[in-house]
Amino acid sequence: MEKVRKARHKILETIGPTQSGGTERHLITLLEGIDKEKFLVEVACFTQGPFVRKVRELGIQTTVFPRNKHLFLNIFPNFVKFLRLKKFELLHTHTARLALLAAALERVPVRIETRHGIGREDLGNQFVRNLYDRFKSSFSEIIIVPDEKTKAFLISRARINAKKIVVIPNGIDLSRFKKKVSTQVERNSLRIEENAFVVGTIGRLTKVKGQEYLIKAVQKVVSQFPQTRFIIAGAGELKGELFNLVVKLGLEPYFRFLGHRDNIEEIIQTFDLAVFPSLQEGLSLAILEVMACGKPVVATDVGGNRQLLEKNKCGFIVPVAQPEPLAEAILWLLRNPNLANAMGQRAKRLVYEKYDSKIMVKRIENLYEKLLSKEI
Repeated sequence: MEKVRKARHKILETIGPTQSGGTERHLITLLEGIDKEKFLVEVACFTQGPFVRKVRELGIQTTVFPRNKHLFLNIFPNFVKFLRLKKFELLHTHTARLALLAAALERVPVRIETRHGIGREDLGNQFVRNLYDRFKSSFSEIIIVPDEKTKAFLISRARINAKKIVVIPNGIDLSRFKKKVSTQVERNSLRIEENAFVVGTIGRLTKVKGQEYLIKAVQKVVSQFPQTRFIIAGAGELKGELFNLVVKLGLEPYFRFLGHRDNIEEIIQTFDLAVFPSLQEGLSLAILEVMACGKPVVATDVGGNRQLLEKNKCGFIVPVAQPEPLAEAILWLLRNPNLANAMGQRAKRLVYEKYDSKIMVKRIENLYEKLLSKEI
């Protein structure tokens, strides 16, 4: 007798304007790994672009609601109608938080939000942001956060009920980092000398990623280690401004601006160490990727960085927006290559033990099932 296939739960994942950053990579990883036998997943997003193409390549139905200044006049009503037609059982939003309001109006049974990070207090009016966080949280049953610091922030500042917040650390697809690459061949392609130390950073070229502070730290580093080269991998609106800063400081020979790269796991292999000078962060996927390649890390004290690096002795934590301590941490690692290598190996073991994307996806699936069965 043929086994009757159990009906799949209808899930909608939503995401706001996409920029090929960590949030988009997180969602792609979830879509790749989610159990298609249990869940029938669709995606709704609010801009066209590479993200939409990647999702459709996975065979997942994707609907785009092009964003413009008349959000409430056309996009919002159209999205509400879309929900009414589709009758999803669960909506999970990543940055597209007005989707929660629409889902509440249409009485989608389960509504989840993932907060991928928190901002610094001086980035905008924090009082207004906290009120907004509290308001929109009323439309979700559960808020997923990637680290304990984000959870503590939402409880203490936005006064969100701790029972609504679930910590599920980010994860990465480790199979991408098992491929052996020729480091020297890659370095040659980037015009980097054989005896050079390579310091790399990965991220969108935006204010919150803090690349300007790395550039300002470089003068002190190269005064002691002139053979050091710096790779900045990523695209964004600040590319011209950052390049002009490099020129102004007379540092052009030391820098390589790579733009967006699809082979980032190969680029990371050329690094001796990595630097992440962000002003705000969650649990950084880029840091996890660098750690998976066995590289020590210098990162600012934001988001989950301290818990990830300092607790596990995988790198250094430095103050936000301060080039001097950033330079000192880089110099320490360059002066102590054996200890730096040991840090990198600890980082690699940690990621393989705790931050495999399979673990993350399974935890999210379990949460979906508990919410859908009303166990939570």
